[in-house]
Amino acid sequence: MGRRGRWIVLGLAAALLAGGGGYWWWQSQRPAAAQTGTDTTRTTVARRGDLELVTTAAGTVIAAHERTLGFPTSAELLELYVAVGEQVAAGDPLARIDDLQLRQAVSSAEMQVLKAQIALDEARQSHQDLLAEADSLALLEAQSALQSAQARLAELLAQPTAAEVAAAEASLAQAQEAYRRLQEGPTADEIQQAQWDLERSKNSLWSAQMSRDARGNEREIASGSYDQAQVSVLNAEIAVQQAEMSLRQLQEPATDVELAQARATVLEAQEHLATVRQGATEAELAEAELAVAKAQESLDDLQSGPTETELAQSEAQVRQAELDLEQAEIALESARRELEQATLTAPFDGTIMAVQGQVGDTVGSGLITLADLTRPVLEIYVDETEMDMLQVGYEAQVELDALPGQFLSGRVTQVDPGLASQGGMRVVRGLVELDAGSLTKPTRLPTGMSATVDIIAGRATNAVLVPVEALREIEPGQYALFVVENGQPRLRMVEVGLIDITYAEITSGLEAGEVVSTGLVEVR
Repeated sequence: MGRRGRWIVLGLAAALLAGGGGYWWWQSQRPAAAQTGTDTTRTTVARRGDLELVTTAAGTVIAAHERTLGFPTSAELLELYVAVGEQVAAGDPLARIDDLQLRQAVSSAEMQVLKAQIALDEARQSHQDLLAEADSLALLEAQSALQSAQARLAELLAQPTAAEVAAAEASLAQAQEAYRRLQEGPTADEIQQAQWDLERSKNSLWSAQMSRDARGNEREIASGSYDQAQVSVLNAEIAVQQAEMSLRQLQEPATDVELAQARATVLEAQEHLATVRQGATEAELAEAELAVAKAQESLDDLQSGPTETELAQSEAQVRQAELDLEQAEIALESARRELEQATLTAPFDGTIMAVQGQVGDTVGSGLITLADLTRPVLEIYVDETEMDMLQVGYEAQVELDALPGQFLSGRVTQVDPGLASQGGMRVVRGLVELDAGSLTKPTRLPTGMSATVDIIAGRATNAVLVPVEALREIEPGQYALFVVENGQPRLRMVEVGLIDITYAEITSGLEAGEVVSTGLVEVR
């Protein structure tokens, strides 16, 4: 409605309120048929009472917080500590998978960190040596390397010695012996020795386990002795696996590939012996001459100091070694975290709702369902036409189907922003959390229980009430009614609060006890 139209309506309302104009307007609203008979005014008395705006919805008990728990990787389930229906606290162990490979991965990652740290120390030391001035020892070493390279070149230029020929012949004999042993297979003594090695490894593992178990008290754990003993057990397990592998390899016959490789080694040794007997080749002489040139260059570099390119390369090697160490430490942390995750723990207090597996199964991410049932929550749906009756904070009265006659109180805690589909209808989904004080027994309601939920969208206590038939809407949101004064109805503007299908709350403009008209009744 525009500004001009609004002023016309307000002017009309003012005219109706003046004197008997209200009665004229009231008469003019009567149906034509009603004006032909004898009419009587139907009236009622404004009274005080309580008014509630209520919508009813069906509800279902759900968990306040539910999560499906499992392991990041699939593995054999070794231990299961809980069953469906058990109560657990946050941090309680729930299940454990086979963690042998994970522990081996931690040991391997620790070794890689150690290697990376050594490489970084060496790179830093090399860089410091490069920055330092060439001392007499470095010069002596460079001179010695040059002399060795020169001696090697002179040796190649000379005829092969008897010692070189003997060494080449020995290498050929070793290659032929290795080839023969592959063809004939291992002896009984070698197999017996491998079996003894396996037994010794198992005994070492048993001893390491006994030593670790003896350090299982709190004092040993706090001092770190237990962790050191655990590392010894891991190393002993790896030694047992290696001994078993060695025994299996001895017991298995040589493959065609191994025989071919051994045969190739024999041929290479034969060629080397022939080469030694013939003397140095042109390629060997060229390699020796190159070694002399490099040794001379190294000596010259020490005497002249490092170049800018050498310094830049040395710094780059240090940075790369630092990055390698950082990556190794990240990998170690990841391996330790995966080892910790081999034992599944409860993230919060709750009830075990489902277990999807048993000991011996290969399990993964969806093993255990944990839910918090200490705070009963109802999932409800309201038709989209009544979406204004479902708002966060509205009170709720709940009657469980399994506990008829027992009424619980609650409050709407969530209303989904989008519509859902339920039974072919468009509905609004909400959550109602029950008040713990209103719940007697049982204190934990099973999920899936049905209930009837009354959502209280508004409440007026000791309010002035009139039937909705008495209201006349002048324009949207503005109301009036006919108050009978001295036997004559007069239009009066009022302010309206809550309205349901039967009564309306009058917040101002009318007092309890006043008579209002609810319409006309034709009497013939």
